[in-house]
Amino acid sequence: MLEMIEPNLVSREQILLLDGSPRRLFEAQVLDEFMAHLHRPRVKPIYLDISNEESTRRLIARKRSDDTAEAIHNRLAWFTTEVIPTIDYYGDRIIRVSGEGDIAKIQSDIQLQL
Repeated sequence: MLEMIEPNLVSREQILLLDGSPRRLFEAQVLDEFMAHLHRPRVKPIYLDISNEESTRRLIARKRSDDTAEAIHNRLAWFTTEVIPTIDYYGDRIIRVSGEGDIAKIQSDIQLQL
């Protein structure tokens, strides 16, 4: 992934927004090292926090054939195993916002913390 985004990271004036990445702990650590190598600020992740129930509701509402109850259960288990340690790694650097509710409020909550 870093090879794809490196040109965007070189300019210190640009803000880089990564959606859904890093997810795994080693990816977060490598990204931090890479940013340090480029003399860029440390990553400041935004975590849209939603309950498992809301995640399930949204996935089912997509009406995709791969959004079965078993698949959703497996994705949520993977999230707990792989993503939660990454969230913990970021500690107080992470911007944690409730991802449930009105989209305009969620956007406002993110902007207030940036």
